[in-house]
Amino acid sequence: MKTAEEKAEEYAEREIPIAYTDETQTISLTELRQAAKIDYLAGYAEALRWRDPKEGLPNRDIQVVIKGGILKNEVGPDIENDYSAGYYDDGVWYVSPTDYYSIEIENPTGWRPIE
Repeated sequence: MKTAEEKAEEYAEREIPIAYTDETQTISLTELRQAAKIDYLAGYAEALRWRDPKEGLPNRDIQVVIKGGILKNEVGPDIENDYSAGYYDDGVWYVSPTDYYSIEIENPTGWRPIE
């Protein structure tokens, strides 16, 4: 598996493949590629950033990764949860271990979209 830095390098080389020189050029190909790498890494960091549920909630029914919270398990005792895939709908957080049922989760500490 490649690191974010390696992916950024490949992105920069793919998106900025050549530079035409003329009298108006004021930036080098190396500088353009460096800017592309910085942009890629900024987007990567944003995608991995945990969002605070108190500051903002995901769009309804999109898949997210939920950090922390307590699973409200109707079958057995409630358990602390960390890093579950789930979704937010009508003010309730859910995790979906299967397609057949969902379990509510209370008070998650963070969320981020699944990308």
